[in-house]
Amino acid sequence: MNTLVEISIVIVAAFTVILMLIAIPTLIALAKAALEIKKLTEAVRFQMAPFTHDLAVILTEAKKVSGSVSRQIGQVEDSMQRYKSFENSISVRLVKPLNDVLTLINGFLKGLRLVTGKETSPRKRSRRYKR
Repeated sequence: MNTLVEISIVIVAAFTVILMLIAIPTLIALAKAALEIKKLTEAVRFQMAPFTHDLAVILTEAKKVSGSVSRQIGQVEDSMQRYKSFENSISVRLVKPLNDVLTLINGFLKGLRLVTGKETSPRKRSRRYKR
């Protein structure tokens, strides 16, 4: 029975040695990978600082530009309102009275033709519009 225990102890010891032979290179590889990750993290951190600063500057400038564009849009809208108001005032002050005066002159000329008896013949159509 002692030999059976000795054989099982030898087998367990052999498996332990084999496990250690596999575990040691794996742990060494993991330690190297962790060191590489640490170096990469440091490099990225040093490179990210200027990038984040530049990004903050760009975002600040973009915010200023968007504010300026927003103000410009407001000014354009105000200008369009003033233009429409100007257009309406021109229509009320100039076009309508001018139209009224032309209608009055046209009526006066028609009346004058009727009184003098000089009827004008209708305008001749141009050749282009003849059918």
